[in-house]
Amino acid sequence: MDEALKDAEVIYCKSWAPYSIHEKKRDLIRAGKGDSEEMKKMEKDGLAINATHKDWTVTEAKMKLTKPTYSHLLGKQLPEALYMHCLPADISGLSCKDGEVEQDVFERHRVATYLEAKNKPFVQAAMILITRFDDIVKVLDDMITRGDKRRLD
Repeated sequence: MDEALKDAEVIYCKSWAPYSIHEKKRDLIRAGKGDSEEMKKMEKDGLAINATHKDWTVTEAKMKLTKPTYSHLLGKQLPEALYMHCLPADISGLSCKDGEVEQDVFERHRVATYLEAKNKPFVQAAMILITRFDDIVKVLDDMITRGDKRRLD
């Protein structure tokens, strides 16, 4: 991980779990097995995998490996890389014992993270719309023509 962080300008963390765990969780939920023993076992297995990556926590020491960078989001120079997360984050000492990021690092970058995260519902809505309709331009044009009150000006 240290090699990946060396001279980084942005750190964007997510989950330590492999993609296959997320796929299995999705498949179990779709199969109506969200509360099943199989799901509980998969979650336990996922936690065991996560435990092998505790050294991936973004710490003050790891941030020192990064490069000072200018944040366009905040409009200022930063002494280190910009730390971002799509939220919710597992914050060591706050939301859990051993998380993805130390509390001091998260707090220092909280404003930028929250500014970015506010776009999440709109991105999700756009993804739903794009994947459900063949002609998205026509759908949006029809909404405007109708004066649909569900849209924001």
